[in-house]
Amino acid sequence: MNNIRFFDSHAHINLHHYDDDREAVLDKIFSSGVEKFVIPGVDIDTIKSALVLAHQYPGKIYTGVGYHPTDSLKLDRLYVLETLEDVIQSELIQSSKIYEKLFVTVELADSVYKRRMINGK
Repeated sequence: MNNIRFFDSHAHINLHHYDDDREAVLDKIFSSGVEKFVIPGVDIDTIKSALVLAHQYPGKIYTGVGYHPTDSLKLDRLYVLETLEDVIQSELIQSSKIYEKLFVTVELADSVYKRRMINGK
């Protein structure tokens, strides 16, 4: 008897290239032993699409929220708060992942961290 259960912490099933076969991919994910997973959002569009899927699959799909560091310098505080208002009401379990090692320079990531510290975020 197989008692292994899987939780995928990072699945971008909400991206547009899954639009044509998303349901089939989700069926394959769940039938392969993955019981639950997180869809990380990195901007307003991916956060919203992740929330839609989390509401369609409660207890199976969870939403993560964050902004890519290169975008976070351009964001208006009220815009971020309005986005988070929706997210707080969802099944949020992951927040503000910074992809500095993959996508941004250390200097840019450092400036984002410093701004968050100054603003108490």
